[in-house]
Amino acid sequence: MKRKTVLRTVAAFGLSLLVALSAFAAAFAQDAEAELENGITWKTTIPLMKNAEGLAEDSEMDTYSVGDFTQYGTSRPAEGDNPESFVYYIFKLDQLVMFGNSFDSYALPEDTDMTAVFGSQLARLSERYGEPTIDDRQRFVGLMDMLEEGAVSDEDIEQFAGWDLGNGTELYLMNVFGDSVLYVFANTARLLVE
Repeated sequence: MKRKTVLRTVAAFGLSLLVALSAFAAAFAQDAEAELENGITWKTTIPLMKNAEGLAEDSEMDTYSVGDFTQYGTSRPAEGDNPESFVYYIFKLDQLVMFGNSFDSYALPEDTDMTAVFGSQLARLSERYGEPTIDDRQRFVGLMDMLEEGAVSDEDIEQFAGWDLGNGTELYLMNVFGDSVLYVFANTARLLVE
């Protein structure tokens, strides 16, 4: 009699674990479909990236590679309240792991206050994602060190805000050196996998 009870308990536990794992997998798959910006999701491929930026499939982009990582970038014209910027996509092998946009002082009018650019981006992102939930700059610095050791340090970042968007997606906004304001979506689950 006890043996049947134990087997039923184990079977019930196994079934509930299977249901929980299926729900987690479905939530992760749904998150992979969640739009980051401009139709970009974590399932975006290089051809889809070019399409999202209005580029022909055979068009050239600025490219930079380190190990398994390749960064593609292109200029994005001013639109609405957003000034001209440089958008970039970082792929680890063939999977998108980071997506970002940089507003650089050299591409903006000479008297542009980069602190104000940070403030306007903070307001825009907070409206969409709520108040920032990450204040540890080192989380972003650590991710960048995975791409290229010493690419950015805590001291380089003058202003910082971050959001944990769930399922391994984080969003960082920063003012670097007072010269560039950038926001970066990072898929930490993919970045941390060897």
